[in-house]
Amino acid sequence: MSSRMFALNVARLAFASAAIAAVTYQFAATADSGFQKANFFSFFTIQANLLAVATLCLLVIVRRAERTFLFDGARSGVVLYMAITGIVFALLLSGLQEELQTTIPW
Repeated sequence: MSSRMFALNVARLAFASAAIAAVTYQFAATADSGFQKANFFSFFTIQANLLAVATLCLLVIVRRAERTFLFDGARSGVVLYMAITGIVFALLLSGLQEELQTTIPW
């Protein structure tokens, strides 16, 4: 494995770890007496982040030569999901943290 590929895999694992930490923290911070765990995992943002984590981990495990067209298509879908999540937040939800009760300070 080249040093470039090693650095790329380290970056992929770092981003996957950061996403897992963020989702876990969000889950713990919103868990109260009336909290429904199934509702938390029904949000598109959470699902997109979990798919991104899985994709990043699979990119580390599966070598480039072993990746199929289906794998690359699924990876493209996850990229689209994350882009949609970012665009929707930037255009529609940015600045509405108080009203939406999403005031976890990052």
